[in-house]
Amino acid sequence: MKIWKFPLGEAFDRLEGHGQRINSVAYSPSGKQIVTGSEDRTARIWDRETRRQLLKIQAPGGEVVSVAFSPDGRRVATASGDYYPYNLKAYDSKQYSGAIWDAVTGELLFGMVPVDKNLTNILIHGIAYLIHGIAYSPDGKWLVTAEGSTTRTSSTPGSGYVVRNSSDGTPIHRVQSGSAQGLFGGIIAFSPDSRRVLTMFKDHQRAVVSDVASGRELLILGGPRNYNVACGEFSRDGKRILTGNGNGTAMVWDATTGSELLSLHGHTGLIKSAIFSPDDRRIITISVDGTVKIWDAKTGREFLTLDAGGWGMAVSPDGLEIVAGRYIWSAAPPTSTTQTSGLFSR
Repeated sequence: MKIWKFPLGEAFDRLEGHGQRINSVAYSPSGKQIVTGSEDRTARIWDRETRRQLLKIQAPGGEVVSVAFSPDGRRVATASGDYYPYNLKAYDSKQYSGAIWDAVTGELLFGMVPVDKNLTNILIHGIAYLIHGIAYSPDGKWLVTAEGSTTRTSSTPGSGYVVRNSSDGTPIHRVQSGSAQGLFGGIIAFSPDSRRVLTMFKDHQRAVVSDVASGRELLILGGPRNYNVACGEFSRDGKRILTGNGNGTAMVWDATTGSELLSLHGHTGLIKSAIFSPDDRRIITISVDGTVKIWDAKTGREFLTLDAGGWGMAVSPDGLEIVAGRYIWSAAPPTSTTQTSGLFSR
């Protein structure tokens, strides 16, 4: 992972560790640590200030596709698995597709398997039914997992999300969110008040906002022209919802009415992550086209394109840097005559 200084593009530091693509990134609530999940089957925790690796976690099952810190920063959640029918060791009943770890020691605290896991289907037909998305609610009460299969069949349980007790992962209720094949969607995002959850699955042409406690659908966002909604999140004030789509378009919606507010065009490939800056003034998107784009969240104007170093992306809580795959970009205000502006100060 490289550390970059904006706007000169000069690498001044490097995080050594992952051997393959980074799929998911998150900052700790304090902003002092970064967790990354990779195709190399590990999650790693880094010291933000020194860029030193603090922990290496060998995740059960396979590549790590989703990571998250608990709101108190004491735990790290991972979702992992081998997403190929010929590699069945990830689906052994003793393997966990979701896991919770101590963020200081790296100790496995507990593991989770999909609620509708069908081991007979998996072993006979080579169908992978996995946890492929995981998130904590901001209040720390809930842990939600996105679950789905890699193969669409009549006997495969549909994709959906499971609301769990955050302390031990015990399932509370499951909500069906698609016919099957949730893989490569299955993204989960909470509203700031922890009362609503935004879910996106591959077999949807939409994103769905639901009540966390009951599972009742509140809003449906998108339609045929937004096929394969791949990522999204709520704004920090909870008033808007951002989605990134398979056609390379990002969209902003009213979180109360579901009306479309903005459409952002510029990427040429599927958007893997779309986030708001901490002050909600900017939107940052990362795409399989190999670019990161910064947008004005009010007007939709694109004003900067950066190189992407993977698929995962996160902004530090203080808004001073962006992790984009293996790159970290400084978003700080000017500190010298050669640095004219920060990423969020335009």
